[in-house]
Formats: sequence, C-alpha cells, structure tokens
Amino acid sequence: AFQPGETKITVDIPITIDAENESTEFFEVQLFDPEFAAITNSEDTVWILENVLLPVVLLYSKIECINEMSELSWATASEYNCAFYEIESSNNGLDWTTIVSITGNGTTTELSTYSFTVDGGANKLGKYYRIKQVDLDGQWEYFPILTSPCRTSDFAYNVYPNPAIDEFTLEVQSEQNKTINYVLFDSTGKIIFSDEHLIYSGITQVQLNISDAPAGIYRLQINSSDNTITKTIQIL
Repeated sequence: AFQPGETKITVDIPITIDAENESTEFFEVQLFDPEFAAITNSEDTVWILENVLLPVVLLYSKIECINEMSELSWATASEYNCAFYEIESSNNGLDWTTIVSITGNGTTTELSTYSFTVDGGANKLGKYYRIKQVDLDGQWEYFPILTSPCRTSDFAYNVYPNPAIDEFTLEVQSEQNKTINYVLFDSTGKIIFSDEHLIYSGITQVQLNISDAPAGIYRLQINSSDNTITKTIQIL
C-alpha cells in the first residue's frame, strides 16, 4: 500500500532462471481505492521476457607457474549447451596447437570450475595459452590469451636415472646448436663438478660420472646463453 506522500513503490517479482525455452509472459497491475488522491491510469501490464542464457558466463581465467609447470584454471557462473573446452598453446602467439580437450557441463546455472596442468615434452616450451569454448551446435569462442609466468626456453631436458648410482644421463632437446654449461652442487652449495658441452639441434645425451660423489641430495644447474634451469637429483 502507498503511504501518505508516496508516489512510487518497487515490487520484487521472483523469477527462476532455468534452461527451458518459454514464451513471453505477462500479468496485470491495478491500482484502486485512492484516498485524498486521484489515479489517472489505474491499470498496466508487466511483461516477463523469455530468459536467454549466454553460452558461457565466464567468471575468471588465469595461469600460474607451479613446480615449473603452467597450471590453467577458469570458472563459469553458468553454461548453456557447452560441449567442451580446448586448450591451445603457442610459443610466438601466432601459431597455435591444441594440447587437450576437456568436457564442459552442458547446461547448468551452477558454478563450474576447471583446471589443467601443462606437462611433458614440447608443451613445456609453451609461453602463451588460450581456452576455446565449443557449444553443442559447433559454435565457439575464445577466452583471453594467457601468458605463462614460467620461464621458457628453446630447449628442454631430462635427467635419468634419478636416484642414480655412479652415473646419470643428461638428455637435452634443443631447437638449435648451442653450448651449455652444467654445474653440480651439493646440499651446502659446494661445486662438485662443472663442465661445458656442445649440444645439437634435436636430442643430445651426455653421460655424467658421479662415482666419486657421496650419497646425498644434489642440485644440477644447466646454463645456456638465454636461460638457467635447475634439477634436484639424488645420489645413492
């Protein structure tokens, strides 16, 4: 009811949001029994339009560097006919490669969260990532491009076996010929040995003799002209 002096009232109309396709609906509003006032237009119609859900309402998308690996995560407030997401990676922001497909939640008005950790092979070299959302009808859109905070390089490496006895292999995969320097530190920071090695485009394997090193935890540091990466190894 209007109070003395009031000329405007807000009426809350609860509406349930769902994925059902519904026709436009309406109801009538009527004002009556005026006292000490005149009503010039006592009736009107309120229209409730069909709710239209966006394919995906994105809350956030982000990327973090965890244990030298890029971890992507994103969340949606609602999804409508969402089939799947594709994660693409690139080293230059121009050429993109799809590395994984993740199933979407179809149609939902509930919060949905997703995550994926990039690991293994050439994917470690990816600096840029983007998420492609694909609908059930084949329509698609891209979320904003994400830049990995992990340091990237044009070479990747592996150390095996780890733990090792007497000898381990340093395997380097590079896109070009270059010289690397490797240094082995003990737990106190003392240098056990260091050396240089020429690696070639493709995969180069280097055998490192550790027979004189006592058992313990060590840190292998690999330096190139444009990057430094470190690996923890155990000698038995």
